Amino acid sequence: MTPSPIVLSAYGTNNKLTAIDVLQRWLMIYKEFHSRNIRVVGFSTDEDPKYLRAMRLTSNFFVEHQTLNICSETSALTVKIPSNWSSWFLLNSTQLFIFMQDGIHLCTKIRNRLLSKIAKLKMGLYDVSINHLFKLIDTTNNMDHNLCKSDLDIRDKQNFSSCQRIADDKVLNLLMLNDEYKATYIYLLMLNLLIITYTECTILLSDRVYYAWIILFFIRFWGIWLHITKSSRKLSATNNPRKREEESYFITSNALIAIELNAHYLIYVYLLIEQKILPESVAKATHLFSSQSCEHVFRNTRSLSGVYSTRINFTMKQFLKRINKLNVLTEMKQYETTNNNEKIFFPIHHKIKQFNLQKVSKVDGNIGFNTNILEEIVLEVYKVAQEMPFFVGMNNDLIEKDLFEIEQSSLLTQRLLQRNSLIEQEILVVDDTSSDEESDAEASDDQELDDIIFDDDLLEEDATPTATSENVQSTSCTGLRLKKTISNANAHKYFPVNINEKKRFLHKSAAAWYLQDRQRRISCDRLQRVKIKEAF
Repeated sequence: MTPSPIVLSAYGTNNKLTAIDVLQRWLMIYKEFHSRNIRVVGFSTDEDPKYLRAMRLTSNFFVEHQTLNICSETSALTVKIPSNWSSWFLLNSTQLFIFMQDGIHLCTKIRNRLLSKIAKLKMGLYDVSINHLFKLIDTTNNMDHNLCKSDLDIRDKQNFSSCQRIADDKVLNLLMLNDEYKATYIYLLMLNLLIITYTECTILLSDRVYYAWIILFFIRFWGIWLHITKSSRKLSATNNPRKREEESYFITSNALIAIELNAHYLIYVYLLIEQKILPESVAKATHLFSSQSCEHVFRNTRSLSGVYSTRINFTMKQFLKRINKLNVLTEMKQYETTNNNEKIFFPIHHKIKQFNLQKVSKVDGNIGFNTNILEEIVLEVYKVAQEMPFFVGMNNDLIEKDLFEIEQSSLLTQRLLQRNSLIEQEILVVDDTSSDEESDAEASDDQELDDIIFDDDLLEEDATPTATSENVQSTSCTGLRLKKTISNANAHKYFPVNINEKKRFLHKSAAAWYLQDRQRRISCDRLQRVKIKEAF
């Protein structure tokens, strides 16, 4: 079981900080730990534009002028990258930190783009549309897809359980049955792979690389196709007074950069392990390269308010006091895990218990790390990604422009990313102890405003969708509280139903959820902080 996080420092801001301020803070943290013989490997955030910009500046990822100068070779992480990777692997061999965008936030960004009223996502001959899911809900039995209309509510911007449900295998299988839904299928398949890659605990590092680069290569194909077909769309829209912006056909630039960085840093971590710079145990902990542990601490501090308090916010002083209490509680829990005399058992919510049981990693010490094997994985991944443009009809334009092979497509991707290179005049030196605070010309990669968001789906009661016994196409009932047998102690919680002429026991709360057509209420935790802002 992963130990609970300990808060080492906390601070409050007025959110007027710049990317340079963030970078200086990271350098200060790095220097303080380095002076105590502790190496800070990296940082993870929630895709806030300021933090994402700071990550790009630090990693020198498509930056016109290098912002971070590393004077000492011992301060940096350096790997040997094969020269034949230069076309598709775009990260420098020397890095000070490893960066990862939080997987849950990345998944919800992809979901929110699908639900957006502004975006009109287009892939080849087909459109990606949320209406396809609405039609699925209206025309098929809920037991076949486990969806409800509240899963498609854009007001709740950080509903990760919704991401899991709309990208579930059941939904994908139903979308495959209709040719008009091909683009929506590919988009949700991409979301499904994102969930597996960055949120699952039991995935091998090599498998994470495999799935991450399938996503990245296809997104590159998608972006290239939109670029080379831009002129034809402009001609077809000349008579349309409400011409759509070109950006509305694609995911946001923040999400694009986050997917690029995450995929590159997964390979970078693999190379660090293969070249004995990091221990192999890091491969077991790549799912911890996220900001969820910090947000979990914040959720726990809010839970200290008590059941009779409706206040969900508090001051920094109150936050620091609660942190001290949580640290004491965490130390007690960690001590009791190894204590055999008069052990104290702390109660665990049944969903948290199930979640912790899944955290047994498949990674063991017998699995080797080899650059040649990694290269074979990437080349195999590219062949898999090439099949996806055929599915939605993008292949003809890509082949006609000679942009279907890895060398040509990667070179155009570099040119497209180069157009959005960051410009930063200030230069920071890692080994310099002085740090002058200067203002940064803030330039967000997109106009999408990100609220402070937290994932509480593991702590909330699950309103699991159910179905009646008629018109059920699915032979499995995964994701439902539907059981073949129940104990006498739980008999009052279930009642018998007939499904496909077989007797099953359905949980009462699941049935109550199924009988209501629409759930418009957002959870109390996210009621005011993360829902979309309504125009007045």
